[in-house]
Amino acid sequence: MRNKNWYVMYVQGGKETFLRDMINRKGDVVSFVPMMERRYKIKGEYQIQRKPMFPGYLFIKTEEEQEYIERLFQEYRMKLKGFKKLLKYDEEGTSALHEEEIKFLNDILDEEYTLRMSKGKIINKVTMIEEGPLQGLESNIRKIDRHKCLAKLYVKVLDKEVVAGLEIREKE
Repeated sequence: MRNKNWYVMYVQGGKETFLRDMINRKGDVVSFVPMMERRYKIKGEYQIQRKPMFPGYLFIKTEEEQEYIERLFQEYRMKLKGFKKLLKYDEEGTSALHEEEIKFLNDILDEEYTLRMSKGKIINKVTMIEEGPLQGLESNIRKIDRHKCLAKLYVKVLDKEVVAGLEIREKE
């Protein structure tokens, strides 16, 4: 199901998945929390864990227009603690994400709304992604932290920098 409108709600940190599940029970919208895989060293061993890409934000996909989402937000805000505000992007109060942001998120997120780890190498100071969702986005990588296995991308979503898991296997 490819919904034309995406909306974003700012919610209390740590409650994203609970509030997502409450909204998804209603069944007329798809609510999700974009997750990203990160590699952590725990007790001497590397493990892949999933963390929210945008902590404190809940995304909604729907065919419905903004008025419906505003009513839904007010309804849930009255019933449940944790909903803070429906994000607005322009003077008219439009809360849908821009088409470029939706396309970018559709390209990098899988069917579980997760940004998987990418793998690559650095040759002559040029990053080459060999596998994963960052393949083809090398020119957008602004900074790499090889120790934390992270790449910062020069793409803004929600006026935030996108951070993605990136394992550099070799450097020449």
